[in-house]
Amino acid sequence: MQHDGCTIPGALFAMDETLCMLMTKGKHNEYVGRKSLPQMNVLVVCDWNMNLVHIDSNFTGRTQDNNMYMSSALHFAIDGENSLLRPGGFIIADEGFACREHILRPYKRTDDLEKILFNFVFKSTRLLVENAIGAWKQKCPLLNIGMHKMEPEELAKTILASGVLYQLWKMTNEKVMNVDTKMYTDKVKYIPSCFIGKRGVNLRDEVKRFLCDNCQEALSILSTYTPQELMIMLS
Repeated sequence: MQHDGCTIPGALFAMDETLCMLMTKGKHNEYVGRKSLPQMNVLVVCDWNMNLVHIDSNFTGRTQDNNMYMSSALHFAIDGENSLLRPGGFIIADEGFACREHILRPYKRTDDLEKILFNFVFKSTRLLVENAIGAWKQKCPLLNIGMHKMEPEELAKTILASGVLYQLWKMTNEKVMNVDTKMYTDKVKYIPSCFIGKRGVNLRDEVKRFLCDNCQEALSILSTYTPQELMIMLS
């Protein structure tokens, strides 16, 4: 994202998982997730205009978030020396994912004000992917309700198809309504040179230092809150 006040520069995309209902029972018990419901777990990546840029729907409801990423084509496309991401850029994700290579997650609970600032900005920035998933599911409510008599393999294809149809609707709607998307595409242009060559926890620490150097006023404001108040803000 473009550095504008306290935002996260270098964040190119946001990643999260979402569960889609699977009505098939019995022989597909391996799909029963943590909520005791048969579900598919779906890996979703969006940009800052809430466009769905990557969907991987081939996982059972029991699959842990980071295991999904490590098993996905996305992992092989962006990790390592030949990453498809711009140098210094990264994807932000929640605590379910490991902080590695070009994936950043928030710090664990801490009393360090600099890490708290990072987590606060990180949380508010990452909400965009949750909003993108919510908008997609609002247009395709069967993803939450479940589809009767559909095998998991067929549901995986249907989830991908719904994502494509949602994107076609969104792009058409923006064109008809003459929505200016330049403000979103501009947000990913700024990547500080100090981020280039850094990975994983080292990259996260560099981003934290950059935020703190450029958000001194925010740090001062955070210092006026009690630990309990800061915990509530981040919950």
